[in-house]
Order: sequence, then structure tokens, then C-alpha cells
Amino acid sequence: MNLYIKLENNIPIGYPTMIENLINSLSGFNPDTNNYGYVKFNKCPVPIVEEPYLQVELIHTVYNNECYEMYKVRTMTQQEKNDKIASMQSLKPYASWIFDEPSCRWIPPTPMPDGKYRWNEETVSWIPDEI
Repeated sequence: MNLYIKLENNIPIGYPTMIENLINSLSGFNPDTNNYGYVKFNKCPVPIVEEPYLQVELIHTVYNNECYEMYKVRTMTQQEKNDKIASMQSLKPYASWIFDEPSCRWIPPTPMPDGKYRWNEETVSWIPDEI
């Protein structure tokens, strides 16, 4: 899929558009001459981050008259980490579960067995999910 995005002062504006849409909507659009200020848009894959306190940030970089959608992975600031922990703690699923700060997850008193189970807070145990 050929995507293009408009640049103003070398900054991407709006969203990427398929070249076919530009050809149909802009009279005389020519991607080779950049007569409407559009450049080729290249998407990069979003990184998969397992660490709970890493932040993925979207960055648009213009290089050789093309725009690249890239990602930067950084460690959260202490304030961002504190906010995430507070947000997770406000979502406590069950009274018996314990918040594990290093993984930023709620941990049940006993691990879930293999298969389909649901938590029963009254018995503080996993019960088969009969669907």
C-alpha cells in the first residue's frame, strides 16, 4: 500500500493517505514532483514491550523527502511510574489479590491452573469456567 502524508515546514500534518485517494481528489497530483507537499509515508512495526515501566513513543522522522513512522522506547519517569501504579492499584479485581509492583500486576493467592477457569472470591480459589 503506497501511503503519502502532507508536510508543512518539514512536519507531518494530518494522517497518511493512499496515493489513489490523492490522485482522485487533487487535480494534477504528481508524487514525483511533490506539487501538493505530500511525501511517501513509511510505517515501521510497533515494538512489543514486555516491561511494565517502559513507554513506547511514536516519532515521525523526515529523511530524503520521505516520512518514517518510528518508535522510541524509553524508561518511564518516576512520576509516570507512580501514576501507573496508582491507576493499577485503583483497579483491584478481588480483595484477596495482591499487587506486585515490579510486574505492575495483580497476583491471585494461587496461580490459575491450565485451562479455562474463573476466580471465586468466596472460596478464594479457581473454579472451572463452564461455558
